[in-house]
Amino acid sequence: MPRAVDARRRSWSTRRGAGLEGAAGLLALLAYGVNLRSRTGADPAVLEATVTGALALYAK
Repeated sequence: MPRAVDARRRSWSTRRGAGLEGAAGLLALLAYGVNLRSRTGADPAVLEATVTGALALYAK
């Protein structure tokens, strides 16, 4: 995951101090959580809002 994030980071606008390992970990955790919650019937709009909110923490 870190290599995939590193390959895309030049096009991202990230908050100062948001490290590569932290961003990769966040993306992996989000993917895992979304997968688990979607399997139990979570509303897709709620899942999208959760991911959007978490990623906003890394945006400038």
